[in-house]
Amino acid sequence: MVEHDASVGGARLPWNVLLEENAAIRRSLGGVLSLVPAPVFVVNRFLQAVYVNDAFLRQFGEGTDETLGARVGEMLHCPASATSLSGCATSLACPCCDFLGALARAFNESAGTQRVPFSRKDSREPSHWGISPFHTGGESFAVCVLQP
Repeated sequence: MVEHDASVGGARLPWNVLLEENAAIRRSLGGVLSLVPAPVFVVNRFLQAVYVNDAFLRQFGEGTDETLGARVGEMLHCPASATSLSGCATSLACPCCDFLGALARAFNESAGTQRVPFSRKDSREPSHWGISPFHTGGESFAVCVLQP
């Protein structure tokens, strides 16, 4: 049984469940997402990364082991994610985050959003992402693609 905390993201799923979700995404979309030249990642309903493509790994300098299970702000180096012991989606700034709002719309309303800004602690200009809901095997995910 997964216990929830008071954060936006809730509890984090255990490694074995993340691996199962990763396998489901690879079966459903992995071939297509691996061909996308832009960075792409997929998060589960707990806002944990369950898939990243090679372009993401190249641009953000992380390995698959470091990204699997990480939340958005942790992967993209959000300044607010380091202000809370529980990480991304748990700081006082998180309820105002455009990216978390777009993810909520993807999960709750099955609505996609274009040009969602994300401010990194190591960049003056925000990056912009497209976020789209995706469902497979009875589970909901959000596909996030870096936009030019």
